[in-house]
Amino acid sequence: MTTFFLLKPDGYERKDEIIGKFFSKTGLVSCIDFEMDRGLFDSIYANSVPPEKMDGIFEYLTSGLCTFGESYNSIEELLSLTGRHSMPELCAQGTIRREFGKGVVMSSQGIEIIRNAIHRPKTLIQNSVQSKLIRENLRL
Repeated sequence: MTTFFLLKPDGYERKDEIIGKFFSKTGLVSCIDFEMDRGLFDSIYANSVPPEKMDGIFEYLTSGLCTFGESYNSIEELLSLTGRHSMPELCAQGTIRREFGKGVVMSSQGIEIIRNAIHRPKTLIQNSVQSKLIRENLRL
């Protein structure tokens, strides 16, 4: 099975190390760097982020490059690799979010956000829907 992940700008800063974890654990299919835009952001996050946090998270995701990647693994394997919680400090040792996430910070607008290095689906449906949206937006 192929699952996707999205390195956020703080994860992109250490992209080679994070991609290395995917190579060693799963097998990487593809990676492409891109700049997040409002349309893609809204399509991915509109149903999962409280409206009052949207602008702060958008600011975070447009603060640098992102990477869309796909790897050969199950959702369970992906969650084990990336971390099961949004908060990096609640994730297991050795997971991407625990190792590379920066935790809670304030946006320039005073909105509390979580910088956790990577976005990933939690379900097969989310994997299918969000991967399709990203692929269409990036014209892959």
